[in-house]
Amino acid sequence: MIRSMQSLTPVTRRAYNKPFSRTEIHPEQIKALLRMKGITPTALADELGVGHSSVSQVISGKSVSARIRASIAEIIGMSVEELWPHPRPALRRTREQVQAMRQRVPA
Repeated sequence: MIRSMQSLTPVTRRAYNKPFSRTEIHPEQIKALLRMKGITPTALADELGVGHSSVSQVISGKSVSARIRASIAEIIGMSVEELWPHPRPALRRTREQVQAMRQRVPA
C-alpha cells in the first residue's frame, strides 16, 4: 500500500516523482551483459583488486569510480555515458564554495 505523498519524506517524494529514462540501463541488465561477455561482477572485482561490493555499488549507481566504470564499459563494449547517463553531483565543495561560506559567517 502506497502512503500519501504528504506523508513521504522529501527524498522519497523525489524518488516517486523521478521520471524513468528509457536510455538508462538497469543494473541487472549491466550484470547480465557482463555475464554474457563471460565475466561476473565478483571476477571483475578480483581482476581490479577491489571488493565485490565496490563493483556492485558502481553498477547500481550508488557509488562512482571512474576506473571501475571504464572497465565495465570496455568489457560490455559501450561508453560510460551510455551505461550511466546522469552524472552524479560532486559531494565535495570546491575551494571557492568553502571560501564564500567562510566570508558569510561572522567571526
